Amino acid sequence: MPKDLNEIYDRCLTRISRQHNRFAQKILPWVCVAIRPFKVSQLREALAIDSATGCLNPDNMPSGQELLKCCSNLIIRDSNDQVLLAHYSVRQFLEDRKPDARLFPTGLELSAAGLELGKLCVAHLTSPNYTLALQPSNARRDLAVDVSPVIEAVIEKLGQKIPYLGLLGLSKPRPMRMPWPPNTSRATPVQEPPSFFHFAKEQWAPLTHGIAKDSNCWGKFRALALEPNLSWRLHPWEPLGESLDSHFSGLLGWAIVNRHPPLLELLFGLQNPKPRTDIFNLPFCHYSNLPPLHLASRVGDAECVQRLLQVCNPKKLDDTGRTALHHAAETGHTDVALLLSKTRAILKAKDDKGQTALHLAAANGHEVAVRALVELGVGVNAKDKARRTALFVAAGNGHEATVRALVELGADVNGKDGTGRTALFMAAGNGHGATVQALVELGADAKAKDDAGETALFTAAVQALVELGADVKEKDDAGRMALFMAAKNGREAIVRMLVELGADVNGEDNAGPTALLMAAENGHEAVVKVLLATDGIDLNHKHNGGQTPLWCAVKNGHGAVVKLLLATDGVDPDSKDKWGQTPLSWAAENGHEAVVKLLLATDGVDPDSKDTEWGQTPLSRAAGNGHEAVVKLLLATDGVDPDSKNKWGQTPLSWAAGNGHEVVVKR
Repeated sequence: MPKDLNEIYDRCLTRISRQHNRFAQKILPWVCVAIRPFKVSQLREALAIDSATGCLNPDNMPSGQELLKCCSNLIIRDSNDQVLLAHYSVRQFLEDRKPDARLFPTGLELSAAGLELGKLCVAHLTSPNYTLALQPSNARRDLAVDVSPVIEAVIEKLGQKIPYLGLLGLSKPRPMRMPWPPNTSRATPVQEPPSFFHFAKEQWAPLTHGIAKDSNCWGKFRALALEPNLSWRLHPWEPLGESLDSHFSGLLGWAIVNRHPPLLELLFGLQNPKPRTDIFNLPFCHYSNLPPLHLASRVGDAECVQRLLQVCNPKKLDDTGRTALHHAAETGHTDVALLLSKTRAILKAKDDKGQTALHLAAANGHEVAVRALVELGVGVNAKDKARRTALFVAAGNGHEATVRALVELGADVNGKDGTGRTALFMAAGNGHGATVQALVELGADAKAKDDAGETALFTAAVQALVELGADVKEKDDAGRMALFMAAKNGREAIVRMLVELGADVNGEDNAGPTALLMAAENGHEAVVKVLLATDGIDLNHKHNGGQTPLWCAVKNGHGAVVKLLLATDGVDPDSKDKWGQTPLSWAAENGHEAVVKLLLATDGVDPDSKDTEWGQTPLSRAAGNGHEAVVKLLLATDGVDPDSKNKWGQTPLSWAAGNGHEVVVKR
C-alpha cells in the first residue's frame, strides 16, 4: 500500500501510458489553471484546436471517456459535467514534483500553462470562424448603368460657376459604369459556436495576464482587446456604450481592477485620435464613479499608479471630494501613497467631510501608512468638519497601535471636538477597553466633561449596560424610556448612543410626548439635531394638547430650536393645537419677539389666524398681554387686520385698553 498521498499520485502518473502522454501533458496543467472548470465538451474541443489558426478540427477530438481515462484517475467529472482535479492536493503535488523525463521534462510551471491556455483562447476567438465572410454579388454585368453622362452634366453646370474647375482635370470625366442594382454583400449565416467558444470568451483576458510584446500571439491579443466586436461581445468588461471610447474606458477599468499590465500597455500605446476622449480622467460608473488613478490607488497597484501619473491629473477629486491619496491611505497602500505624495498639493487635501488622508488611514488602523503620511507632512492634528482629528477616529474604531503611534507623532490626546468630547469618549463609547487604557496611559484626562457635562465613564456605562442585556426600548411605570429621559435632560451623547443602539425615537410616555417633543420643549438644540437626523422621526407628533415639537419650542421661546425645526423639511409651521392656536399665536401671547420674527419669515404661516375657542388673532393676544415689540412686528406685516374681532366683538385695541397697556394702545 502507498504510504501517503504523494505516493498515490506518483503511481497514477506512472500508469499514464505513452499513447496518452500528449493529452495528459495538456489536460493536467489546464485543469489546474482554468479560472472556472472546463465542461467535458470544452476540454475535448480545446485539445482539438490548432494553436496557430485557432480553428477547431473535430476529427482530432478525443472522446469523453478517453479524456478522463488518460489522466489515470487524477481528474474526475462531477454531476455538472465539469472536469475537476480528483483532490485539491493534486495541484500542490504537480507543482512540487521535480522534472519528470516522461511527462513533464522541465517540471510543471502553472504560470506558463495558464498563458498557453490563454493564447489558445485568443487564437480561437480571432479565428476566421468569428468574422463575417462576404460573398461576391450575383448582379449581372448587363444590368450595369453608365453614369458618366450624369457626372458630365453636373460638372458642366459647376464649371459655369467655378471657372478653374477644369484645371482640376474634372472637365471630362472618364467613362464610369455602376452596377445596378449595387452589389450587396451577404454574410454567411452564423452557426452556433462550439462549446469552447464560451470558455474562451470568459477566460482569455485573465489567462493572458503574463503575455509579452514579443509573443507570437501579441498581434491577435491586441486586435481582440482593442476592437469592440459588438456582434460577439468577446470582452469580460461591461460595455459602457457602443462607441470606441466607451470600449476603451471599460477596458481600462477592468485592467486596473484585475491588475492586467498587458491590457494597460495597449491603452498607453494608443496614438491619437484613438481614444478621442480623455479616458484617463473619466470616472468609471461601474466602479463607484472613481476616476482611473483613484481606482488604481484603491487597488494598490503601484506599477499601474506610476504609469497613470503620466497621463492623469493627481489633483482630481471624486464625487466625495477625495483625491487618489485618500483612497491609497484608506486601503493602507503605503507604497502607492509615497508615489502620490510627490504632488505636494494633495497631501493636505480634505474631502467633503473635511477629512485628510491621515483620517482615513487612522480610521482603518493602517499604522505604517499613518506614520508615512505624518512624515510626508500631513498635519497630525488636522480636524474634519466635526472638529475631530485622526486620533478620534482611530480611538473610536479601537485601533490601539495606531492611537499610540499618533500620540507619539504629536497628536493632542486631550483635544476636543465640536461637542466637547475627547478621543477617550470615542473609545469608551464604543467599548474599546484596551484603547481606553492606552489613552489614559498616554495622558488622556479621564475626568474630562463634554459640553453636556457628561464624562467618558458615563458614556461607557450606558454602552456596558446595553451589552449586559439592558433593553433600550424598555419603559418605566410612567411609560418613559431611557431615550425620553436623556432627551428631556439634554444628554446629547447618551441620546446619540441610544439611537444607534435601536431606541424607538417615536416612543411616547403615558402623557403622550416623544423624545423630540421633550427636547424641543426644554430647548436642547444638540439633542434635537441628533433626533432630526434619525430616519423615521415623526416631526409633527401631537401629544394630548395637540402640541407639536415646534409648538413646544415656540411656547417656551427657544429660538435656536425653533430655527432648527423650521429649516427641516416636513415640519408644519402653522399646525394648530386642540384650541386652534398656532405656534405664532403662542409666541405672540408670550411675547417671544425673536420667535415671532422667525415665524413671520416662514412660508405657510398665517399671520392673522384665529383660534377656534375665542376667535383671537396673534395680534389680539400680543396686545392683551402688553407685548409692544410683538404688536409692532405684527402691525408691520401684510395681511394682519389691526381691527379684527373675536367671538364677542372685541378688537386688539379693546384688549389692550381693558388690560391697561397704555403703550400698546398708543401703538
